[in-house]
Amino acid sequence: MSKPLAKIRFKPEDDFDAYLAFYNALSDTPTNEQEQRDYAEMLTIDLNQDRFLAEAEGEVIGVLDMWRIATNPSADMYLQVHPEWRRQGIGTQLLKRGLEHAQVINATAVDAYAQENQVVERAFLEHHGFSVAGNYTGMELTLDKPLPPAELSGYTLKTYAELEMSAKEKLELIFKSSQEFDGILYGHKVFTDEDLGKQRFKELILPNHPEDAMFFLFEGEEFIGHDRVSFGEIGENKVGYAGVPAMHPQYYTPELVRNFALVGLEWLYKQGCRQLAFSAYGESEATLDAFKALGFAVTLFELGYRLELS
Repeated sequence: MSKPLAKIRFKPEDDFDAYLAFYNALSDTPTNEQEQRDYAEMLTIDLNQDRFLAEAEGEVIGVLDMWRIATNPSADMYLQVHPEWRRQGIGTQLLKRGLEHAQVINATAVDAYAQENQVVERAFLEHHGFSVAGNYTGMELTLDKPLPPAELSGYTLKTYAELEMSAKEKLELIFKSSQEFDGILYGHKVFTDEDLGKQRFKELILPNHPEDAMFFLFEGEEFIGHDRVSFGEIGENKVGYAGVPAMHPQYYTPELVRNFALVGLEWLYKQGCRQLAFSAYGESEATLDAFKALGFAVTLFELGYRLELS
């Protein structure tokens, strides 16, 4: 028999300590309030309305984030229940509250991820009507020597700094890449409100990527691909972050994608990064194999689930 919840709620001014205690008790990578606020800003989660805590017997036993990047049709969901309270209806009650919120924020679908080996989590999603719609792969590589040089004969490569364009035109180009190239992949969001989308790029993307770490690929005058990389310091190590470049579907081949990505990976190596973290949304096995051939090992494989809302 399900135990009733004392309440489902979240007020940033009151509940951060309880949320952090719950999150950090279950996570291998502890977080703090500032990191959570930065994370919420990056993903456009409104902590005043998009986050919910389930509380019983004076403790937080489950959390739910249900948010929608402005004007995108689908909402994203993160749901976690404390292991000691699973199989007691808590997840179902949180999901019900989340789906009510999804209607309020006018979502047409809800997206969620579950790792391939998370049998219980996957069964929960499938039981509630979610079906697999895509995937996400996380990969890592530790370098002891430079990677092979990129081979881009027949193409023109320019950094953000090298583009002979105004800042407005450069932003248009990055935004076009995200909308038209990345947007076809599960996990990426397409902005139907272009002004808002460009504003988000200005606030969240451009400040975090140096001008010489954003790359644009052309065939003749035609823009066919965009890539960007960044790095951070973890302890004494610099860790580089990269992803599969956004490519025009007509030009997308594992070989070209691999060679284009090598440009950013070389940049990271020159910055002193010897550890690389790499992410890919919805890529084909052939594309992933191209990066495995460089030495990248898969560390995370998640299935993307979607629930269509009526």
